Amino acid sequence: ILLDVMLDDGEGLCVADFARYRCPQTRVVFVSSSGFFSDGSIFRLSPNARAFLPCSTPPDDLSTMIEHYAKAG
Repeated sequence: ILLDVMLDDGEGLCVADFARYRCPQTRVVFVSSSGFFSDGSIFRLSPNARAFLPCSTPPDDLSTMIEHYAKAG
């Protein structure tokens, strides 16, 4: 899942939690325009987080990351 962590008031974490509950192997690549999680805390808050990237990441780079984590076992 490619997910903006800030959705509405940070509800991206709720979406990630629900995805993990319903499908535990789900991997999440978070994006954000905020530097709030730049300390790596997103990986402690969301065990299914695989990457945290700025919203300004080029689409080709995002798709490469998604492809990489989709293949990872």
